[in-house]
Amino acid sequence: MNLLLTGANGFVGKNFINYFIQNTEYHLLCLTRKKSNNIANPRIKWVLIDDFNEKINWDKHLSNINCVIHLAGQAHTKNSKKDKKFLQANYIATKKLAKECIKNEIDKFIFLSSIKVNGEFTLSNKPFTVEDTPSPKNIYSKYKYKIEIMLNELFKEKKISLGIIRSPIIYGPLVKANFNLMLNIIRFRIPIPFAAFKNKRSFISLVYKKKLLIYNLPKIIIVLVFKMLGLNSYLNKMYSNLQVDINHAKNKMSWKPRYKMDYSLNQLLVDFAE
Repeated sequence: MNLLLTGANGFVGKNFINYFIQNTEYHLLCLTRKKSNNIANPRIKWVLIDDFNEKINWDKHLSNINCVIHLAGQAHTKNSKKDKKFLQANYIATKKLAKECIKNEIDKFIFLSSIKVNGEFTLSNKPFTVEDTPSPKNIYSKYKYKIEIMLNELFKEKKISLGIIRSPIIYGPLVKANFNLMLNIIRFRIPIPFAAFKNKRSFISLVYKKKLLIYNLPKIIIVLVFKMLGLNSYLNKMYSNLQVDINHAKNKMSWKPRYKMDYSLNQLLVDFAE
């Protein structure tokens, strides 16, 4: 089988390639904007592109490809105008890629979306399910949902099998953003004062034993400090629930998590410290 991967040099892309090398005998075509630090393997071919946009000539890349895994994109930033421009360009480029996949009779198209398409938070013990009505709140999740709708419409009544993954937070080697900040806090043995928070959130681990120093600081103190610093958005994420019901994936795909989160986090901390 031959696969094409977009977003190959991103956090998820790099971890996918490592898993791919160790667990499959397939061939992989990776699109990248970077000339260096690409993983070398005889079953992997790297193609340099200027950017993921509608100008890409997909005919030469999709020849003999059976499955496309579309990871290219970025999480939202604080610059809403820049986000909107980028996300719109990503939408247009994804639409062209999908049309070219139909033209080239690709067997399967997999799109990495976001659980934020369902909403920002869940009620206690009421995780999101596949039957829930989408309710995206920010520009990032709205564009993810917009792409989902477009792909479903394009592939409707076509032979291509479409897979959409609404992923929660993903962590593992090379993780960035807030999760990386937390790892640095742990690395310097700084106690984390969040033991009073009892909310539940779902994660996906890409991990294939330091201890967390978490102590109990009254929640009211944490709330006051964050409000004084103008960090309300971070506070909401910290004490709110965001869970995903995985029974659909387990039943339909005979899938189950390989590791419990305690093991994955400990393994990640060991790797991070080395």
